[in-house]
Amino acid sequence: MEIKKLCRALRRMKVETGSFACFGCGYENSCRIRGCALIREAAERLEQLNDFERSQSAKLLARVSELEEGQRWRSPQEELPPEDEMVLVIANGKIAENVTAVDAVMLASWAREDGWMLELYPETEEGFEIRFWMPLPEAPEQERGERK
Repeated sequence: MEIKKLCRALRRMKVETGSFACFGCGYENSCRIRGCALIREAAERLEQLNDFERSQSAKLLARVSELEEGQRWRSPQEELPPEDEMVLVIANGKIAENVTAVDAVMLASWAREDGWMLELYPETEEGFEIRFWMPLPEAPEQERGERK
């Protein structure tokens, strides 16, 4: 039975307090005219479990989506990184006299005036293309007792 149907059935049953449907659960003093306290509580809890938008799972899923969005490859034609921030890039082309990159993963930064600057080849001005970039991940936190 679906949880919604089960909750509706429980809510209909709650009014049978004092009849043969009462199990003598120990919560009878809370029943009164609102119906069986145990059945009301069961219906409330089931509805809470069935409300995905407010559940812990929904919050965790939203956080995972947020983290995945932050760590995806981006096209520089669609979006550029913040200026002068070091990012991970995939580069192609001639980056030095005898060095040609083919889908090379490197560190680079971008600035409006200077364009892309590769960390290992800062003197390179032309001849290469940045195909994709992504922010660097956060550095790990050091645990107590670890040396710096």
